[in-house]
Amino acid sequence: MFSKLKTYALIFMTAFMMSCGQDVGLVANYTEEISIYGDPIVQTGVVYDQAVDILFVVDESGSMNDDWETLAQTMPDIYNILVSSEFIDLKWRVGIRSADPSGDLYAWVDHDDDDALLKLMSLTTLLQNHYYEAGLDSALETVAWDESGFMRDEADLLIVFISDEPDQSTVTPTEYENLMLLVKESPFEVTESAIVATNQTDRCDSAQLGEGYLDVSETIVDLCDSNWDAVLDRPKEHLPTLNEVWHLYYEPLELDKLKVFFSEDGNAAEEYDYWVYDEGKNAVILTEVPDSGGVVTIVYTI
Repeated sequence: MFSKLKTYALIFMTAFMMSCGQDVGLVANYTEEISIYGDPIVQTGVVYDQAVDILFVVDESGSMNDDWETLAQTMPDIYNILVSSEFIDLKWRVGIRSADPSGDLYAWVDHDDDDALLKLMSLTTLLQNHYYEAGLDSALETVAWDESGFMRDEADLLIVFISDEPDQSTVTPTEYENLMLLVKESPFEVTESAIVATNQTDRCDSAQLGEGYLDVSETIVDLCDSNWDAVLDRPKEHLPTLNEVWHLYYEPLELDKLKVFFSEDGNAAEEYDYWVYDEGKNAVILTEVPDSGGVVTIVYTI
């Protein structure tokens, strides 16, 4: 078993790293060196950009006109968070679509667009007058069948539902959640926020409880609140840690033999010192995240 596993580790590591334009000498030499202590394992991955696609799924019925205005007024706050120091060069994309499946994904704004803030504030002017409130169905339609290119593979997806009525989708909340589990691969994730009525006795007399949306959303903002930027709470929590935790496939045999290497721009790999091992997670935790696009390689024995 030893020789087969050792050979597999060396072949896999060499092929992957050469495909990234990386000099494999130092890593290969160390893998060979520790092979006398156990079976060497090499894990290699790319440091991802911080990126998020935010899709507003908006109820277009006539009772929502004031809420469209509130969304437009909230966009400067959302923009300020997206460009703040809470993120590292965040590559964000914000789109808007109808909560009626017969409606469309109208447009989106990218982080590097000229006049991005003005474009964000004008997104609500694209909303029309579709009256069927089925936000879960509409979100699934965009995720599963949209060919516009809005959703990127290597980005978190945040879906924000805005409605003053319960969801009327053909899928149940459980069915929706099960389908969404198939959308993203780790380390990226899909999360939902809802801006809906949370209490039918509050000052939003005409709004109905946001059933369905409340069931699937991690972050809830009351439709009556004047500040809606809390919908970004999950990206603010997840994205800064996107590249910090590197789970190991196996439990290391000897921790003193575990090493981390980093390479960027096709340069030779160098040993990387800014990490700790978390036994509870069986993971390498990077205490300083290196530049995106670089390659992290972890070598250990089992």
